[in-house]
Amino acid sequence: MIDATLDGSTFTLRVEGRRGRNYRVRLLGAAVGTVAGASRVDPPAGEPAHPEGTLLRIDMPPVDPAAASAVLTRTDWAKAEVTVRLGLQR
Repeated sequence: MIDATLDGSTFTLRVEGRRGRNYRVRLLGAAVGTVAGASRVDPPAGEPAHPEGTLLRIDMPPVDPAAASAVLTRTDWAKAEVTVRLGLQR
């Protein structure tokens, strides 16, 4: 996580991670309405909602095959922005 801001009911996260990977982030607190830049991870069918918060999956951009190497370089990392509108709508 690079930073997080709250503007009214809109929560914006800036994250960084390895290209081609996905990361899970749990949001605690107010109910989550809509999400952009990530996908909501719902519990399996028949199981109750996550009582400990909303789980999001953030997919980082893919690896550029031409840039892939055995040694990590700055280009192996990517940034993403996730916008969450707080509220009861889904």
